[in-house]
Amino acid sequence: MLAQSLRRVGDRRDIASVLDHLRQAVIGRRTALLTDETDGIGAPIQLMGLYQTKGREADATIVVLRQGDFFGFEPEPFEIGSRLLYVVLIRARYTTIILLLGNPPPLIAPLVPLAGTR
Repeated sequence: MLAQSLRRVGDRRDIASVLDHLRQAVIGRRTALLTDETDGIGAPIQLMGLYQTKGREADATIVVLRQGDFFGFEPEPFEIGSRLLYVVLIRARYTTIILLLGNPPPLIAPLVPLAGTR
């Protein structure tokens, strides 16, 4: 990124211009890593929200479900939430790891007995 910043500022090689461009590049890259970026496909590790996983596939996935995660106001039997969870859980070709952090909401509660199993 530094080399790119040096090339971008061209003749204005003052340190403030270089650092400003570098700061903007880092902010852009950080945002890209946490969002659904199309040129990030193929990266060794990708972070994405539940809705971003649809249509994607990976060798392994780690699904983090935390206490306090909001899955909407849907009442049981959670038809929409269950479909979303199903899509998320079948993204892996080989391995899916589910991390349940805290007391799970009702949508996730049925997964608790599976904890510690392979």
